[in-house]
Amino acid sequence: MASNTRLLTYAELKAEKIKMARSTLWNLEREGKFPLRRVHGGRVYWVESEIDEWLGNLPTKQEQAA
Repeated sequence: MASNTRLLTYAELKAEKIKMARSTLWNLEREGKFPLRRVHGGRVYWVESEIDEWLGNLPTKQEQAA
């Protein structure tokens, strides 16, 4: 990871990026459909750039209709 990599806690992730329950995120993670969390100092984090990439790869409404 680059030195300027931002790590997001669940509270930051929910407040700034996505509005999903913790259990939903972890289920998606387990299915390989969401970026893996990291553990540092006993706390759980997600890498912001990985979350942004995941969000950017979500299908658009037009793609879902096709």
